[in-house]
Amino acid sequence: MAQWQEVQNLANAYLEQVHQLYAGSALPMAVRQCLAAWIESQNWRPSRSPPTRGCSSTPCWRCWMSTWAAWGWATRTSC
Repeated sequence: MAQWQEVQNLANAYLEQVHQLYAGSALPMAVRQCLAAWIESQNWRPSRSPPTRGCSSTPCWRCWMSTWAAWGWATRTSC
C-alpha cells in the first residue's frame, strides 16, 4: 500500500494524470485502491519456468477470472 499511498500524495497536476489513466481503465481507481496492499505484495516478476496447467505457482488468467466470478464481480467470457 506504500506505493499507492505515494501516488495519492502527488502534486495535483500529477494526480490528475493518474486519474486520467484510470478513467478508461478496465481496473477502476476505486478497485485499485481496495487492492493496493495485495497488488503491492505480489511477486510480479515472470517465472523462469514454463507455465503449468495447474497454476501451482503463478495463477493463469482463467484462474483469475474464476476467482473474480466467485467474488461476485461481473466477468466477460470473450474478448
